[in-house]
Amino acid sequence: MIDRETRYKLRIEKRGLNIPIDKTAENYRCCPQCSHEFMASDLKQNYCCEWCHDKFNNAKRKQKYKEMKASAAAPQNKFQEVTVPFKRTKFEQLVYSKNFLKRLFKEGVKEVVCEVNFLTNNGVNLDVSHNKIPLKPFLDNIPRYVTRIGAFTIERITNDSVLIKNY
Repeated sequence: MIDRETRYKLRIEKRGLNIPIDKTAENYRCCPQCSHEFMASDLKQNYCCEWCHDKFNNAKRKQKYKEMKASAAAPQNKFQEVTVPFKRTKFEQLVYSKNFLKRLFKEGVKEVVCEVNFLTNNGVNLDVSHNKIPLKPFLDNIPRYVTRIGAFTIERITNDSVLIKNY
């Protein structure tokens, strides 16, 4: 068994304390954990001892875990703006639009009024539908349609809002 004094000397030798400090040498280091200046025994050594190495990396890992836990605990908006892939087939657009409209309706709700920008920003393409039924135009003669996507009908109320009905 190694006595206390020998262990202390080995620790000093391992930490590089027995090497005189030369700030111009390439082996000169400053420990990122304890800010202790030391001379590294080789070019790979960045910490003054194993304890500082472990403490520094554990702190990094704990910080990363806290950030991950905080982001998971943050309330997330159910209808966040999403980036929609540029090219989709018409069938994929219909399926995506139908699924988005399903999420939009709560149980028992039959009608919802939305802005057109909200729907288009979330990837609902109003041009792709199962069928379009023409209606009487507005006062300014803009053609109107009732668009049907799945069990939903979408009717333009004004230029920037629509009425969505669930059947």
